[in-house]
Order: sequence, then C-alpha cells, then structure tokens
Amino acid sequence: MIRILLVEDDPVIRDTTSYFLKCQQNFEVVCADTGGEGLSHAREKFDVILMDILLPDTNGMDLCQRLRSWHHCPIIFTSCLDDTDTVVRALELGGDDFLTKPYNHKVLLARIMANIRRVQMDAAEPSVSGFYAGFQQPLRGKGWPEHPSGRHGVPHPDPLHPASQHLLYRKRALPEDLGEGEPGGCPHCAGAYP
Repeated sequence: MIRILLVEDDPVIRDTTSYFLKCQQNFEVVCADTGGEGLSHAREKFDVILMDILLPDTNGMDLCQRLRSWHHCPIIFTSCLDDTDTVVRALELGGDDFLTKPYNHKVLLARIMANIRRVQMDAAEPSVSGFYAGFQQPLRGKGWPEHPSGRHGVPHPDPLHPASQHLLYRKRALPEDLGEGEPGGCPHCAGAYP
C-alpha cells in the first residue's frame, strides 16, 4: 500500500487528485487542507508527500522543512508558482520534485512512482564510503592490478586474444596503470609493461 499525504487548500484540486490516486491500485491518500492539519499527520508514515506552496496558514516550503525532521520520503511540490527562483528554492529547502499546476494526473502518478523507485534504488545502492556487499574496494594504487586486465585486481575469466588486449590497453588503461612503459603500451606491443 502506497500512502500519500496530500496537503492542498484548493478543494477542487484536492478532491480530483485524491479521487484519481485512490482509483489506482494500492494507493491510500490522506488529505489536509492547511499546513497545520498536514503537520498533525507528521508522525504517521507516508511514502510520498504532495504539497502546495501557497497554503492559507503557512508557506509550503516552511512546512516542508518542518516535516523533514519526521519524514525522509519524497516531497513533491505542486504549485501555480512556476518562476525559476521559486522552483529552485523549493528544491533546495527539501523538496524532491516540483510539478506546476494545472498538472495532468497521469504525469503526477508517473512522478510519484519515479520518486518511490528512486528511494528504493537509493536504499539498495552501496554507500559512498566504498563498502559494498561486505568488501571494501581498494583505493587507487594499493591493491590495484599491475595490468588493468580485470576489475579490482580480479583477472579476466577469458584470456583475450593479443589483438583484443592491445585495444583494451590502448583504449582503457590509465597512465598510472602503465608503470614505466609508454602510454598506450601493452605486453604484446612496443612500450610493454616492465
């Protein structure tokens, strides 16, 4: 079940968007027509938050910053304000996406699903510290292969034909991988590795 918090003060947009999303399979929509009401749902778990910027009691960007202390789910701004500065500011203050009103509901659904996919992919990605699946990638220099024949020092499972190795070394080798040989050299050509 995909739970969505829809913070929208315009009853027509709120009702049509809510109806469209509820008609989709596995969607639950919680509606709030003010920032205060949206904040009252802050402790609940949501997969996506759809938020207007111009709310009667607060600015949606301020509300976004407050909701970020409870939620790490995507926040998609929906607003009639479409100037570049507003869009950039909304994204810098914690928004993940921005959709200008009036919007097509199919486009909104596609944006929701894209943001959910991104969150799921981010959860499955290795961290930037270099750790992945229980091992640490070696730093450049130490632990790297003398010859760039395989990834991270693991030899290539199928030995390449010398002509193919020539192309591999010429196109893919980095200068520090070449040792004292000439740039673009390979073991089967002039300028071979020492």
